[in-house]
Amino acid sequence: KYAINYQLDKPGYYANIAVFDAAGRFVMQLANNDILGTGGTFSWNGEDETGQRQNLGMYVVVVEIFDLHGNIYRWKDGVGLTDILK
Repeated sequence: KYAINYQLDKPGYYANIAVFDAAGRFVMQLANNDILGTGGTFSWNGEDETGQRQNLGMYVVVVEIFDLHGNIYRWKDGVGLTDILK
C-alpha cells in the first residue's frame, strides 16, 4: 500500500491525485478536487478504478494541491508496486 501523508499550515486547500503506469496510462484517481484539512493521508492499494490488481512494476503518482487564491503546488513521485508476502 502506497501512502501520501500531508500536513498543511491551514485548511482551505484542494487536491487532485492520480496514478499512472510507466507508459503514462491513467490507472487511478485518488483525489478529484477533494477539500483538504490540515493533515491526512491518501493511499493506493495497487488497483485501478475497476478494482483490478495492477501488474507489478513502476508507477507515477501526480499530486496537485491548490487554493482559491491561485496558489498551485505540484509533485510527482515514482512508486514500485511489488508482490505482498502473506
